[in-house]
This record gives sequence, structure tokens and C-alpha cells, in this order.
Amino acid sequence: MQNETTKKITTGLIVLVLLLVVVYVFGSPNFFGRFGIGSRSAEIVSEVVREMFQDISIGSLSGTIAGVSGSVLTLEVPVLAGVRIPEDADMFLRSITIGGDTKIVEQTWKSEEARIEEMAIYREEGGIPPSPYDMRTLTLADLKVGDRIAVSVGGGNIVDMLEIVPAEIKRTNQ
Repeated sequence: MQNETTKKITTGLIVLVLLLVVVYVFGSPNFFGRFGIGSRSAEIVSEVVREMFQDISIGSLSGTIAGVSGSVLTLEVPVLAGVRIPEDADMFLRSITIGGDTKIVEQTWKSEEARIEEMAIYREEGGIPPSPYDMRTLTLADLKVGDRIAVSVGGGNIVDMLEIVPAEIKRTNQ
């Protein structure tokens, strides 16, 4: 099972790289734009990404908040599963609706002193290694345009979700 998944991912990535090279060359307005091929590049990338990851569940994505309207965030997602998404692709902007159960936190680095102290305790006592982050609970009002966030869903494949109700949002402005 593991080998099959690894083969699928490897084959998919090779195909994706080749397709992205073709899309880049034929989609470049400076090179082949005069032939009218460039207008399909974003559409092709969207189709390839969806095809590649149809059997693989990706539960989170990261991006920058481009807009806030009530309980809905507009998220710019320039990269999805390691694939650069063109700005004119339908996958570039995602609608994030904050639900009643959505947990919003801020992830910040602990101070060096705190990390050293916690690691010393961990080395003596064992157990679970300490996190290098402090987590602070936020509200929707704390999220602003320009904030970088990571959005996680409880289940399903986020690649196909253009409108998302996340289980958790982490602000990662560092």
C-alpha cells in the first residue's frame, strides 16, 4: 500500500513537472502568447493539480488573507501541495467561512531561553518533546488582510474545496 502511494506520488510529480514545463513554454505570453495559447495555462494547471491529487487527501493549505467580509475570509493560495498556482487559476483564491466550531490560534516562536529550559526538562524526564511554539487563542476580529494563515479541515480533500469551513486556522505571521 505504501509503495503504491509512493509510486503514484512520484509518477504524478514527474508528469506534473513535465506538464508545467509545457504549460510554461506554451503559456508564456512573451514566447508563444502570439499564438493565443497562454490563456489556457491556468486552466491546465488547475486540471493537472486536481487530477494528480484525486486519490490523495490533503487536509490543509496555507496562504495570505486577501479580504475579510463578515465571517468569510478570502485566501490567496499561491502554492498547493508544492505546485505553484497561477493567479488567474480558479484554485488561487479560496473562500474560508468561519464556523461556530472553527478554532483560531496564533502560533509564535517561544523564546530561546524557554526552549532551552523545556528541552533540558525533556531530556531529564522524557515523554513528548516540547513544541517550539506558543499557541494563543484568537477571534475572527484578530485576523487582518495580509495575515499569513494555515487552514485545516477535519476531513476531505482540500484540493477540491473552493469554499472551506475549517476546523482550525493558525495565524503564522513570522
